Amino acid sequence: MIIEFLNETNLTAGLITFLAFILVLSLSVYLVSARFLQAGLSKSHERVGRILFRVSASLLALVLSLTFANQRVSYFTVKASLENEASKLVDMHVDLGLYGTAEALQIERQVRDYVKRIIDDGWIPLYASPYESEQFNAYLSIYTAVNGLQPENERQRRLQTSILDDLDVVSDLWQRRAFSTIKSSSPLIAISFLGLILTMILFGIYPPSKKLVFLVSCYVLFAGTILYFVLVMSNPLRGPLKIDPGPFKVLQETIDKNL
Repeated sequence: MIIEFLNETNLTAGLITFLAFILVLSLSVYLVSARFLQAGLSKSHERVGRILFRVSASLLALVLSLTFANQRVSYFTVKASLENEASKLVDMHVDLGLYGTAEALQIERQVRDYVKRIIDDGWIPLYASPYESEQFNAYLSIYTAVNGLQPENERQRRLQTSILDDLDVVSDLWQRRAFSTIKSSSPLIAISFLGLILTMILFGIYPPSKKLVFLVSCYVLFAGTILYFVLVMSNPLRGPLKIDPGPFKVLQETIDKNL
C-alpha cells in the first residue's frame, strides 16, 4: 500500500507525506514507551536499556546502509541495461542501412515503431503480461523479418549474422526490463521499519524533553529520508524516480533523420 501510494505521488509531495507519517509514528512510539518505561525504572534497568539502544541504533544504521546500497545497485543495473538495449538497436539500425535492400528498409521502419512504442507506452504495459504486450509482439516481428532476409553475398550474410546477434542481446535486455517491473520489495525494507520502531521503543529509557524530542525528530527524518528513497527505487520503472527512456528518444530521432 505504501509503495503504491509513493509511486503515484511526485517526489516532493511523496517525501513530505512519508516523512510526516514516519515522524508521527516514531514520536508516538517513543512517547508511549517513555511513559511506560519511566515508571519504576531502576539504575540497572536504565544501564541495560542504554546498551540495548546503542546496539539497536547501530544495527539500524547497518541495515539502512545495506538496504540503500542494494536498491541503488538494482536501480542502476536496470538503467544500464536500458542504455545497452538502445545501443544494440543503434547497431541494428546501422547494419540494416548497410544491408541495402527494400526488405532491410522495412525492418528499419519496424525498429523505429518498436522504439516509438517504448517511448509512447513507457514501461506500464509490461506490468500486466510482459509476453503478451505490444512491445514483445513488435520484437517478434523484427526477429521474424530478419530471419527472413535472403543474403545475396558474403557481406549481407555477415550483416544478417550481426543483426541476429544484436537481437539476441536485445531479447536478454528486454526480459531483464520485463522482470524488473514485477512488484517486489526487499525484506531488508521491512526489517528497517521494524528496526526503527524498536529503536524508538528502547529510546524510551530517556525521559522526554523539548530538546530531546527535537534531536530524535532529526534522527527520524534522516532515517525516513533514506527509507523513502529505498522504497521509490525498489521499482526502477515506476514512481517519481522512474527511469526515463532518454536513449530511445535519441535513437528515434536518429532513425527519423535517415528514413
